[in-house]
Amino acid sequence: MQELSTNGFNSVLMHFRGCGREENLLPHSYHSGETGDALAFITSIHKELPHSKLYGVAYSLGANMLLKLLGEEKEKSLLTKVVAVSPPMQLDICASTMDKGFSKYYQYRLIKDLKIALDKKYDKHSI
Repeated sequence: MQELSTNGFNSVLMHFRGCGREENLLPHSYHSGETGDALAFITSIHKELPHSKLYGVAYSLGANMLLKLLGEEKEKSLLTKVVAVSPPMQLDICASTMDKGFSKYYQYRLIKDLKIALDKKYDKHSI
């Protein structure tokens, strides 16, 4: 974001629901196919700055989601251009690969953190 600012671009950052510093207060979380939050985010920026060109830059799973959103929106997209860096294109193959070698440790940590978050969400939203 610093580099963008240095080159004359204003920037904003969107985290997946529950992945930033703010707690996700809703009963649902993000998943790899969820594009609604990003669309709402982009739409709100467009409403604030209706005459500005909007660009998107996303990495990894966020890049996968951004490309999916572009496919859904097609010509209606409010984004002028996007950059998708290292998007996992076939999530089933990526999930299988994460079950091998050093990736297994990353998967363990990821799932451990997801379980903790899920337990908190269940405690908060269960009847």
